[in-house]
Amino acid sequence: MNKFVDNIINNPTEKKYRKIRLENPIFKEKVYSCKYADMVLKKSGFVAKTVKLDDDKEDDVFLFEGDDLEKLENLKSALAIGEAIVPELDRDVKVLKIQESSRMNDFSLSDDFFNLKIEELRKEQALRNEAVEKAGMLRTKAMRERDEQMELRRYNYSIIRIKFPDDFIFQAIFKSKEKFDVLYELVQNSISFDNIPFELIGHSLKKPNGNSNLMGLTLAELGLAPSALLYFKISDLIDPSIKSKIHFYLKSELLEQAQNF
Repeated sequence: MNKFVDNIINNPTEKKYRKIRLENPIFKEKVYSCKYADMVLKKSGFVAKTVKLDDDKEDDVFLFEGDDLEKLENLKSALAIGEAIVPELDRDVKVLKIQESSRMNDFSLSDDFFNLKIEELRKEQALRNEAVEKAGMLRTKAMRERDEQMELRRYNYSIIRIKFPDDFIFQAIFKSKEKFDVLYELVQNSISFDNIPFELIGHSLKKPNGNSNLMGLTLAELGLAPSALLYFKISDLIDPSIKSKIHFYLKSELLEQAQNF
C-alpha cells in the first residue's frame, strides 16, 4: 500500500497514479484482500468508481480525489506503526474412544469392490506410464530436488491421529511444515504421566534409534501429510511393572471430552 500512496504523494498532478485498479494483482492480493481495506481506503480519500478505459471497456477502481495529501500522510504513518497479525492455527484437538462395535473383526468386501472400471484402469495406466517415463529420464540433482520440494509443498495441513493402548485416539491438526518436535511435545503435554520416555511409531517412522533422529524434520518430509495414524508406545527400557500401573494414558480433562468412534 505504501507504494501506491508514495506514487500519489510524489506525483500529485499525475492522474494515472491517483487510480488503483481493483483487478491489479498486487493490490488485490496484498491490500484489498485484507479486512477493512475498503473502509480504510475510503477514509483516506479514495472513492470507489467504475471508469471507462481507452477501449470503452469499464473497469472498477479506487480513485483518490481532491488535494488533501495529509490523509495519505496519516495513512502512511498508520501503516508504519501497524503490526502484522499472525494467524494462530487451531489444533482442533479431539479425543476419540474406539467402540467395540466399530472394530472390523468380521469385515468383508464383495468381489465387485476389487473390479476396476475402464476409467480407473486408464488412469492407473497413465500414472504408471508417467512414473516409467520419469524414471527413464536423465535428471540432474537440481531437477530431482525440485520435484521433491514440489511434493513437500503439495499439502498445507495434516491431520494426525495417535492411537493409545487403551483404545483412545488423540487427534490434532498441524501445518505440514511444522517439525516432528511440535507433534511430540503436544503429545507429551497431553499424557497423564511425566518422565517416562515414549515413541510414536508408524509406517513412515520405521527408523532406528526411536524418535530422536526425527527431530528437526517436518511432517511433510516424514510422509505424515495430509494425514497419518501413529501408535503410542512406551519405551522398551521402562520396567514392565511401571507400565502395568498405567491405566489411562491421556490426561483426565481430555478423556472427559472423548467422543465415541
